[in-house]
Amino acid sequence: MSVETQTFIIQKEQQPCKQPIMVPPMRYPLECVPSSDMRGNFQRLTAMGCFPTDEAKSEANAFLERVNHSPLKTWTFGFIPAPPHSEITRRVIGKNGYYFKMTTTLSEVGFIWHNRDTNKFLFWGPSPYNVVKAMNTIRWRIHKVYATHPPPPPRLDSHYEIEDISDDEQEEDNLTNNEKVIRDIMKIYSLDRKGAEEKIDEMAKSAVVNHS
Repeated sequence: MSVETQTFIIQKEQQPCKQPIMVPPMRYPLECVPSSDMRGNFQRLTAMGCFPTDEAKSEANAFLERVNHSPLKTWTFGFIPAPPHSEITRRVIGKNGYYFKMTTTLSEVGFIWHNRDTNKFLFWGPSPYNVVKAMNTIRWRIHKVYATHPPPPPRLDSHYEIEDISDDEQEEDNLTNNEKVIRDIMKIYSLDRKGAEEKIDEMAKSAVVNHS
């Protein structure tokens, strides 16, 4: 067993076990909306400020066009409360609506939207099954975001700091395996460099070497 292998085993043993994210059951208020009423419903939402920008109105109109060309006679509408913290809500939705769009595709619903005026997530889909599936997915993501730490803040935008970062990354790429092991041991055992080297010597002496 090499020192690198022992280091990997130690790191793996010290990693905490991931706990499954448990989402409590919830009864969703669902509504059956005739296709002929969808445009009127969206006009009322627009008047209430649900689609405040031209881009938002464009996305809503694009969905209504799909409704007009769909053979469906009725649509299912549902909603869930959005998180009370704007940063959590932003991460739930994702950059440029990434997670909303992915959930829309995977759950096969028609449209998901965040009504900022009422702070609710709104869902429209072809059936209760699809809408509930989408709402379950977003609720699971809400719990996941609350359970995980936010990403670290970006480093300073100064031109010189950016150059230093690239130099550090290049230096990291050029490290030898031995140097990487030393740094790993220093982090794992909170040792200085001398202590890490002594720890590696101790591990090497106790390691079992297999000869072919």
